[in-house]
Amino acid sequence: MLGVPCEPLLVTALLVPPPLADEGRFSEGTRLLEVHECLTALTPWAGPLLIDVTWDPALLARGLPGTFPWDGTSDMRVAVLATGPGWAVPLPKLRAAKESLRSRLYGPGDRAARERVLAKLATLFASWRAQPI
Repeated sequence: MLGVPCEPLLVTALLVPPPLADEGRFSEGTRLLEVHECLTALTPWAGPLLIDVTWDPALLARGLPGTFPWDGTSDMRVAVLATGPGWAVPLPKLRAAKESLRSRLYGPGDRAARERVLAKLATLFASWRAQPI
């Protein structure tokens, strides 16, 4: 929107954020990796910057990693703790690249477990957003 070229960057990280790993309701997802999407923005003022706006202030206030406010001149914290390499992929192939990485990471039953854990996380995050910070 601002005319700054951006390219997707994929990283893998634990599906369950470390601050929540000890909560039993997420136990089936603590060993699973997720394919996380962030951006590299090629700014004319600071060169390439890592951008990740995954978590909003209500979630950051509860300990999830991120950068808010952001100064616009430095890399943001990635919203996940990356566990391996990152992959730059062209935007038109982003979804296909994410799915091919997931196919490589997930064994039988892992996709269903991922979906169950994501639903539980979404419920928790909605409750956090509904409470004052």
